[in-house]
Amino acid sequence: MDMFLVYVGYIIGGFLTAVGLFTLLNRWKIRMSGIETVATVVRTRRQKRVRGDMFFPVLQYMVAGKSFEVEYSGNSFYSPKYTDGDSVRIYHHRKNPEKIMMPDNKENLITGVTCLCFGLLFLAMATIAISR
Repeated sequence: MDMFLVYVGYIIGGFLTAVGLFTLLNRWKIRMSGIETVATVVRTRRQKRVRGDMFFPVLQYMVAGKSFEVEYSGNSFYSPKYTDGDSVRIYHHRKNPEKIMMPDNKENLITGVTCLCFGLLFLAMATIAISR
């Protein structure tokens, strides 16, 4: 039974570490190689949930003369953070302009760091348990 828990610790730790690294690397990649532009909030989609409504800003921006309208689902807000007409700074992918990141939004940064820390903690605990 003890080895089973060690293996579960390695699996959970490995999974959380991978999710954390993927989230942080994806954010860093778009931030470093993406193109910065300004988008306008054209509306906010409201999604009703049991634990409270969530809000997703719909952004409009231009890339090489072409207009894009994207619902930013990189995270959501439990209160409307943006109002129609607000200008927000975004980074978009060079080859796929519909893939965006809002640098002012720290939720995916917090998610990445949290997953990475807990993943490393599980891996360390499993390693300590197996060495005993």
